Amino acid sequence: MKNNKFLNATQIFVKACFVLLALFAIASTWLFIWVFGLSKGVIALIVPFILVIPAGYTVLICLDKLLSNIKNDIIFDQVNTEKFKKISICCFYAAVIGIIAGAIYIIIDSVNYIIAVPILILACGEAFMGLITIVIKIVFNRAIEIKNENDLTI
Repeated sequence: MKNNKFLNATQIFVKACFVLLALFAIASTWLFIWVFGLSKGVIALIVPFILVIPAGYTVLICLDKLLSNIKNDIIFDQVNTEKFKKISICCFYAAVIGIIAGAIYIIIDSVNYIIAVPILILACGEAFMGLITIVIKIVFNRAIEIKNENDLTI
């Protein structure tokens, strides 16, 4: 594959996200506790975020491996479809955590929906991204089937 500047820049950005996610997790948790104290509302915000951090790192690892495979001209391969599967599972996991967190926040503080609504909107976005990655996985699987059929054709 030719030296693709966009691919290289994307790989650098994904690797930077490893560091940014860690910094954001530490800084936001500390900031929330420092500014608002350790109230039940703050805990309702921090716990779901901490629960989805492993999913975020899993997605970043899968994206990094996908980009490396693309750089090495490994495009229509079963390994890539497995990465898409892992990404979609992580997205749906994060969506479920968001929906549960939003519901809990509504139950804890039924008057104030200012925090619950953005959490639920993010959960919908996460579920949508999971759906998109499933569709991409299906497309890649079909492309692999067509490639294998073409390889068998003389």
